[in-house]
Amino acid sequence: MISIIANLKQLNIVWRDEFEGQALDRDKWDVDNEFVKTNCKGNWMHQLHCNLDHPKNLQSTHGCLAITAARETNPYILSNNKNFSSAMITSKKGWPYGRIEIRAVLPNGKMLRPVFIMIHAAGQTKWALDGQIDVMTNIQDSSLYAGAHYGLLKNYKYTGAEYNAVCANLQEFHTYAVEWNETHIQWFFGDNKHSEDFDINKTLTTNYTKKGQPFDKAFKLTLSLGVGGDADYLFPGMSLTERDYMSWKCSAIIIDYVRVYEWVDNHTVHSGHISSVGDRTSSVDICESVMSYIRSPNHTDGDSHTTPEPIEPTFTLTLTSIVSIVKPSNWMHQLHCNLDHPKNLQSTHGCLAITAARETNPYILSNNKNFSSAMITSKKGWSYGRFEIRAVLPNGKMLRPAFIMIPTAEQTNWPLDGQIDVMTNIQGSSLYAGAHYGLSQNYGYIGAEYNAISANLQDFHTYAVEWNETHIQWFFDDNKYSEDFDINKMLTTDYTKNGQPFDKAFKFILSLGVGGDADYLFPGMTLTESDYMSWKCSAIIIDYVRVYEWVDIHTVHSGHISSVGDRTSSADICESVMSYIRSPNHTDGDSHTTPGPIEPTFTLTLTSSVSIVKPNLWMSCESKAFY
Repeated sequence: MISIIANLKQLNIVWRDEFEGQALDRDKWDVDNEFVKTNCKGNWMHQLHCNLDHPKNLQSTHGCLAITAARETNPYILSNNKNFSSAMITSKKGWPYGRIEIRAVLPNGKMLRPVFIMIHAAGQTKWALDGQIDVMTNIQDSSLYAGAHYGLLKNYKYTGAEYNAVCANLQEFHTYAVEWNETHIQWFFGDNKHSEDFDINKTLTTNYTKKGQPFDKAFKLTLSLGVGGDADYLFPGMSLTERDYMSWKCSAIIIDYVRVYEWVDNHTVHSGHISSVGDRTSSVDICESVMSYIRSPNHTDGDSHTTPEPIEPTFTLTLTSIVSIVKPSNWMHQLHCNLDHPKNLQSTHGCLAITAARETNPYILSNNKNFSSAMITSKKGWSYGRFEIRAVLPNGKMLRPAFIMIPTAEQTNWPLDGQIDVMTNIQGSSLYAGAHYGLSQNYGYIGAEYNAISANLQDFHTYAVEWNETHIQWFFDDNKYSEDFDINKMLTTDYTKNGQPFDKAFKFILSLGVGGDADYLFPGMTLTESDYMSWKCSAIIIDYVRVYEWVDIHTVHSGHISSVGDRTSSADICESVMSYIRSPNHTDGDSHTTPGPIEPTFTLTLTSSVSIVKPNLWMSCESKAFY
């Protein structure tokens, strides 16, 4: 990628990482993961971040590595008063003496601190007795700090070097380097040696027994990006607000390469900088990519990112009083919040998957909701016709798919305004349908139940209702499983004419609920971590939704309108859906829709051998217009 013009009589490259791969090379680097080590509680510096092994914090992009600070949503991390995550990587290999060089762009944002240091390769047991070499640190000004730490307790020493890079734009690529042999250490910024020689050809403190200690052994390289901290050399007395966070221009160290050289023919410190002029001069496109990624509600982790470690604190759910995020209360005490989010609305394999997923968003969790799901409602409504959904039902404890119809005009009094249940299911073989109407003491419910014990509800089936001015009927595939519900009369004294409230336009709602302690849901049941992990498919997989209108007569159709498709198996779709939501990061690339309102396109052409009906709507999941 970048040419090397080196004086090979003095220095020879022995190790390098050009970060050209699609992910961090784990054979070269160890990644700190404080979440897994459960030590994300900070240190005496009181920094605001936790180091994670996560794609949003380690992005391989544009042939560089971006060590990125991001706002965090994981509840465990937030519970430890950490509002941000970042990353720290350490070379697996160490080197005694040589030139260690990093070419990088520094971050640009309040209270961000990039750190390039070297520590004892055998493991640091006593700081600073084991020694530490600071290649470069910066606290968002023009000053670059470097130095060496050594000694212990009252003998602790620090030899520092500071360079004022006021004429340089640190958001462009520059090299940061240290050169070190048995007698001296020097520091470089670009072509500038910005320190006096640090003489280590002596016994540095009484803690050591010979010259050069502790800098006479192999050291390895650590690269990290910190957020905040109240130590006197960090950001004492400062705070980081939401406005500060949103003003971060680039919260990443963008690393072009790391290269290590060894001395060849003599052990003198190199007299000048080894030029390495490359073709990468601008970081604008990289910064834009990095910030777009971490600011996205969903952190993509496709081929250009590393595989994350799980961030999965265990939990047990009990059905207690739950406060809804959308409304003041939810008397059913369901365990989910409906979101407009790609993980909950996945367009995959030519279908729409309405998916329940475990939730990590702290606001949702703070409202005692441990899951998210989705509910979509058709923009259009219809009075009378056949309403048909071809779908696979979910398979998992306490999951409840619901296909219902409500008045197109705003529902003000339930159930006075009316509701038609096309199908609901509570994870048994029974399918429930019906109609709600009336008010208070006049509340009426006409129910229809079908025992689909001989059917596999995790295969595709059709669920339908047919309805005209006088009757409503319900269907499962070719089976009409209800008596005609006669609406050709005044249903209760709340109404003034026959057919009310089912004499007006109704629209579709398709949703997937989790839990609920109402007597018709899952009273007395709990949902544990083991239950969640045993969900086989936590999605309603919808092949199509179709609406038909009556043509020449207004009688309910005598039988099912056949619609035999070539989609018979849902196994591959379920595998894709569950793999997606079980991933610690929810991808939303080409196989998913852009989140936002669900607005289907209408196709008014459908070949049918049944002349009594004609298609009014074909809302197919093959359409790409779910956005």
